[in-house]
This record gives sequence, C-alpha cells and structure tokens, in this order.
Amino acid sequence: MTSKTKLPDTSGIYMIRSQVNGKRYIGSAVNLRNRKAVHFCSLRKNDHGNIHMQRHYNKHGEADLQISIMELCTKEKLIKREQYYIDTLNPRFNILKVAGSRLGCIISEAHKRKLLELRTGSKHSEETKRKMSKVHKGRKLSEKTKKKIGKANKGRKQTAKHIEANRKSHIGMKHSEETKRKMSESAKGRIVSEESKRKMSKAQKGKIISKETRRKIGKANKGNEVSKETRKKLSEANKGKNNAMYGIKHSKESKRKMSIARISYLKREKHNYV
Repeated sequence: MTSKTKLPDTSGIYMIRSQVNGKRYIGSAVNLRNRKAVHFCSLRKNDHGNIHMQRHYNKHGEADLQISIMELCTKEKLIKREQYYIDTLNPRFNILKVAGSRLGCIISEAHKRKLLELRTGSKHSEETKRKMSKVHKGRKLSEKTKKKIGKANKGRKQTAKHIEANRKSHIGMKHSEETKRKMSESAKGRIVSEESKRKMSKAQKGKIISKETRRKIGKANKGNEVSKETRKKLSEANKGKNNAMYGIKHSKESKRKMSIARISYLKREKHNYV
C-alpha cells in the first residue's frame, strides 16, 4: 500500500516500510486512516517527530514508503499487540522500543519551537478544562515525583512574554472559599529554609511597586480585619532575631523619607474622612 492508499476508520496495528532498504516502522492507532494522514502530512512539512523517518523521506521521497495493516484489533489490545510486533520485527525506524511510552524520545529544538508556535494562543474549551480537572481531582504526587519535578524546574527562568501571559490569565481570578481553605491547610506547618528565604529576599531587593499596584493592594485589603489570634501569632513569629528588622539601624536619610511618607499618608487619611 502506498501513501495514497486509503485505510479504514478502525483501530489496529500498521507498518510503514521502505522499499529501498527494508527499514520498518511499527505503530498502533485508534483510527488508522487519521494516523496515516498525520504521518505523511508531517513528513511533507518536514516536521515529523521521528527524525530517522524524516531524513529517509527527505532522501528517498514519499513513493518509497509503503504503509500496510498488520492487524485489526480493539482499542484495549492496541498497546499489547504493537509491543508484540516491535519485539518480533525489531523495526529500525522506531525510536521508542516500548509501545505507548515516550521514554528515551528526544525532540529537536526546531520541533519544540514548532510545537510551541502551534500551541501559542490556543485555549482549552470549558468542557476540556472540566475533564482535565476531574482527572486530576484527588490525585496526590509522591515525594519522589515532587523531587523530580523540583529538580527538572531548578534554574529554569520564565521569559518576560510567559510572565505577562500568566499575569493576564490570572486577572479577575478569585479563589473559592474551599480552595482557600485547602491552600491554607497545605501551607500549615511548612518551614521555609534559610536558603529559600535568602533567595526570596534577593528577588525582592530593589523591586519597585507601581502606584497602580499599591492602589489595588490597598483596595483589596481595605476593611480586612486581622483576628487577635493572627496578630498574636504574627507578633510571636517576628520577635527577636526572627524580625526582619532585627539589628538594623535606619540612616538619617531613611528616617527623613519615612517621616515624609507618614505625613503624606496622614494627610490623605484626613482628606478622605473629613
């Protein structure tokens, strides 16, 4: 069967074979017709995920690759049957030797860039978001998994574009009382290491908050009352050496600026309440 041969809209195992050297690729699909179309469309665009097959296609052309059905089977048996053919035929085009796994797959920078461009601006439908939320509900990550995620993200820096996109996506977002409660519970008893504190301090150093941001923070906190219990805890937590200002002496210039800022604040308060 050539690339122009129509495949059925059924699930099964397929093989793509080169007439020049006999190299083969084994795959499985829920819809064989769609999968064939995706393969050859990507090859024509020169952005196929399988670099071996792409290089072969670029050298020998589309006519050299023949696709055929190895076996029709139910969706539930696809992975098992695909693995059988991979183990039996040892196809040289297959980068991954474990059916249904991405382990060991290396994506080129060019392919990553194309994938990013395709996803930029794409939005999940409300139905998709609901399904994703349902799938992850109640899922707990093991300590080992958390450690791996942390290690993978260590030293990673977000681009200014990404930061801005995140900021915009959170505008107007409000956490439900249930979410707030869960966040509070998960943060309880959490101890921040001295190294983390140092990094947080360094990240905030020299940062200037705009007047607009200050206004929003002030508006958001207006009318908020801190309970006596919370005040007591804050007081205890900031006593002695735990206080960020412990041992710090303000210069005359700093005192002067603080005085001016205080006077300005009192004048605004007087204006607002008179």
